[in-house]
This record gives sequence, C-alpha cells and structure tokens, in this order.
Amino acid sequence: HILREGGSTTKVFTGYAAVKLLDPESDKVICTSYAQNMPYMGTPDVRIGQVLTVAQAATKDFPGSSNITTANIAIAIGKKSQGNLSDKDAYFKGMEIINNFLKESGCEKTKLVSSSGVNYNYIKNKWGEFDSNGISKGEYGITASDLAMITIDAMNDPYFASGIKGRNNNGLFFIKSGTQQFKHGIWGFNYNGKRYYISILGFNHNKEGDKRGTVSKDIYNWTIKNVINK
Repeated sequence: HILREGGSTTKVFTGYAAVKLLDPESDKVICTSYAQNMPYMGTPDVRIGQVLTVAQAATKDFPGSSNITTANIAIAIGKKSQGNLSDKDAYFKGMEIINNFLKESGCEKTKLVSSSGVNYNYIKNKWGEFDSNGISKGEYGITASDLAMITIDAMNDPYFASGIKGRNNNGLFFIKSGTQQFKHGIWGFNYNGKRYYISILGFNHNKEGDKRGTVSKDIYNWTIKNVINK
C-alpha cells in the first residue's frame, strides 16, 4: 500500500475512467493544441483536431506511450462536466474528476499527478515529489494494490479489454517479447489453462537505467516460478 511514482501504468487508470465517465461510443475526444504542447508529452502521435471515440482514445496504442491522448481524455472529461472551460482548465477539472472516480471505485491511496504517468504537476508547474527509491513524499502516487484492482476491473470491461470495432487490440493485456511490451508493468498471459495478470510498481529508472524490459521480464519469470508454480 506504499504510494510510489507512477509510469505508463497510469494509462490504465485514465483509460478505465474514460469508458466509465464518458459514453464509449457517442462521446468524442478531440485532440487539442494544449495537450500537444504540454511539457514532457513526447513525440506527437495524434493530429490537432483529430477526433476519436472514447473507446478508441481510452485504448489507443496500448501498451504504447500515448501521453497526448490521455491528456485529451482528461480534457474531454472536464468539458463533459463543465463545457465552457478552456482546454487548460478542463484538463485540471478532468484530473480532479478522475481522481474522485478512482477513490469512489475503491482506490485506497492512489492519486494521479498527471493523466499519462509523466510525474510532472501541471498545476504547480513542477515535478512530483518522490524520493530516490520512487516513494512519494506528498499526496500523489500509485499503489500496486490499487493498480491491481483497477486492472481487474478494466479487463472485465467490454470496451476497455475486449475487441471492438474501430480500435487496435489492447496489447496491454497480452504478454509479448521486447522492452516496449514488458516495460509498463502489467502483463496478461495464459499459463496451464488459466489466465493470469501481473501488476508491478516500484521500478526505479535512476538506479536501473533503461533496463525496464530486462528487469520486468525477470520479475515475470520469478512470479511464475515462485508464486504460480509454488
């Protein structure tokens, strides 16, 4: 139940909130210039003005790194609540609503500092407060237990975890080889006739460097040997 620095697993929280707080098929997520120009969003992977259904946006490119899309989701949620907000204010409002939704859904401690896992507080314009081991020194962070709970709920949601027309398969829940698939800390896989999901937090980029794929795969193999096959 320790609050830790989040990462791309944050997208599970944001995506799941989107399909529950908005109509997955009729509501739209519009890609804004505000989200495109937010700091630390990475290389643009959507076009300004591009329109996605909520179902498409919530599962876009998982397990990829669509930081910009998650920001646009928060904006859509904020504007659904209060339509006359600017994109910036709608983002902040959307994050407030998402965090309230997560609390009401049973998350005991998790509070997202951003929609994507970028640990930057866009309201205060400063990085989130975490120690050298990635443990929160403030109110923001994610617990592994909350992540596991929301993952279970998300994988049972027909829009988030099942194939629907007009979006990519949700690779977040399928084990694949390669760093990109392992690094995000959630894996779904079939083993001995059963379906398993592993959710992990606590990887420290400063100590391990860009070894997320190797470290995550080691944890996956350890879990099979010491937990599932014990």
